[in-house]
Amino acid sequence: QAERLRNSVSALPVDISEWGKFAPSEKGTLTLTLSVGVAAGNKAKDAETLLRAVEAALDRAKKRGPGQIELASEAEFV
Repeated sequence: QAERLRNSVSALPVDISEWGKFAPSEKGTLTLTLSVGVAAGNKAKDAETLLRAVEAALDRAKKRGPGQIELASEAEFV
């Protein structure tokens, strides 16, 4: 699911031709990327633990570069 979402976002260019000097672009479009952190809810003892695991996975994905997906590790469900 995360991969499909990431691909869908990057496949839809955003028209910025009317944004003028704020977003110069030769083509007039901007391609978006999406990095995702994923965690399985059944491994978490509570919502706070789940959110911490997702945030850690998202942080790793962002550090790897644009358009990455990271799955939370067992160690992050503490």
